[in-house]
Amino acid sequence: MSGIFSKIAATVAAKKEKIGTAGLAYSFDYCVNWLFNYPLYIYVMNMYGLKYGFLIMSFLSFSICFAYIIIYDIIKKDLFLLEDAKEFMENIGNYSGKSKTKKFLAWIVRKGGFFSAFLILSLWKDPFYTVAFCRKGKYGGLSRRDWGIFLGSVAVGNAVWALSVFGGIKVFKRFFT
Repeated sequence: MSGIFSKIAATVAAKKEKIGTAGLAYSFDYCVNWLFNYPLYIYVMNMYGLKYGFLIMSFLSFSICFAYIIIYDIIKKDLFLLEDAKEFMENIGNYSGKSKTKKFLAWIVRKGGFFSAFLILSLWKDPFYTVAFCRKGKYGGLSRRDWGIFLGSVAVGNAVWALSVFGGIKVFKRFFT
């Protein structure tokens, strides 16, 4: 067990500046997402309904995430450790050693591939994370493929979120008004 902890400690020591930067970036992102997802999304869906609320929030989501992409590409710094995550996924996907756990992870990565990453990130995070993780290369703007990923993620993520929030509002109104 101490070998595992030694490896973790060595990795953290080697990347402490990166980890600190990522912690700050994630904290900022958490605040932005909380404000966007809860008071703002609920308010807009309640005021404008499903159709217009979806359109308004998709536009705002697009705008905020596109600003993140521009900043990410300008400063050329892996603020959210997404490049490290991509590298890890590529390495684990090619694993052929004896560890059953790593073999299982490799199988999941090989079977799921791009489509799984796209869906999971679109539903779990936001379009910025999806395009930053799924695009080829690091910091070079958006290719035609990247725009497809970005716009698809805006549509998928906002459709699920809009339906969830709108449904929650309807249930709330039904029971409490």
